[in-house]
Amino acid sequence: MIKKILVGTMLAALIGVLLYGAWYRTTARAASESGSGQGRSSAEFTAANQLVAEQFPVRGNQANQSANEQTQGNGNRGGNSIDKAAGTADPQAEIGELVTLFGVIENSAEDAVVIQVPDHAPVDLSGRAWTYAQEQGFGLWAGDMVRISGFYENKAFELVEIENFTSGQTITLREQTGRPMWAGGRGRG
Repeated sequence: MIKKILVGTMLAALIGVLLYGAWYRTTARAASESGSGQGRSSAEFTAANQLVAEQFPVRGNQANQSANEQTQGNGNRGGNSIDKAAGTADPQAEIGELVTLFGVIENSAEDAVVIQVPDHAPVDLSGRAWTYAQEQGFGLWAGDMVRISGFYENKAFELVEIENFTSGQTITLREQTGRPMWAGGRGRG
């Protein structure tokens, strides 16, 4: 009889701890999504960026290349581009030089994420790219420190890879050719 009481008490305590943990995580996440902790100063971002850059060196790319700097390259592996007939779509982006930036997630929602990068315009992750990342189990939350790699296309920064230092997750959004991972074909849909 005492054994049943002891097991019942332990089970009730375990359930209580799990419920408290779920409540705590939910309130912490709601506070971070409602704007608490946002409005960081540029100095905070610069310090965080420097810390991340020291702990996680960039592999073969330049970190925090300014948006004003121009990348060099002709595309098509050094060749000239081919003119397409009017009305035909080019489903694949032309990748010049990959740029690596470090930043902090400013806002994370179901439909979009805003990545604040020091000395750079905020980078948005939305649409099919964000949906694909979520479908793969990749998560980003406000305050997470990230490394993003991508390229500029029509003055917009296109993400190729995101590494979340806070969770340890990494996701590749585009192939090295610029082709989106969510695009069909090649056995992917």
